[in-house]
Amino acid sequence: MSYRQLLKWRREILDILGLECHLVLLADLEPCHMSGDEASMPGDGRNTRVRLYYIIEAKWQSEDFKEFLRKLDRWYIYYWRQRGGSTPPGGNPPRIRITNPTNPKTILSPKGPNGLWRNCYNDAWLGRKSSYELERMGIINEDYDFTLPDPPPIPEDALL
Repeated sequence: MSYRQLLKWRREILDILGLECHLVLLADLEPCHMSGDEASMPGDGRNTRVRLYYIIEAKWQSEDFKEFLRKLDRWYIYYWRQRGGSTPPGGNPPRIRITNPTNPKTILSPKGPNGLWRNCYNDAWLGRKSSYELERMGIINEDYDFTLPDPPPIPEDALL
């Protein structure tokens, strides 16, 4: 899945959920600001067309921001499955993206997005920026409210 597709999904699900108020948060993001992923290794005992993908974290993202995006991803999976009724819709399913518990990876993004709220950024990542860079970023000196409804759990049959 491309970074562009991931960002598109996240914007689409906010529209479906009627949470356009959060679109302002994603408005200035570009595909390069998204986390990446890599396929999990085969041989995990599942016989399925659905593969798990390990998230490659974007270092600039705070834990609260990451959790917000993960919720959007789970909502997207839920709505994608509903499109097909009692059988999953055709085509490639959305990727099931999880954190790699044994070997988490990160992308050191030298340029994070500008103009987000301060709690969107990872404090350690910001700590490596010069005062000039921080000023140019135009960080909003307030905390963003990441409130989203809790997504339904990913059904077990989605992982089979």
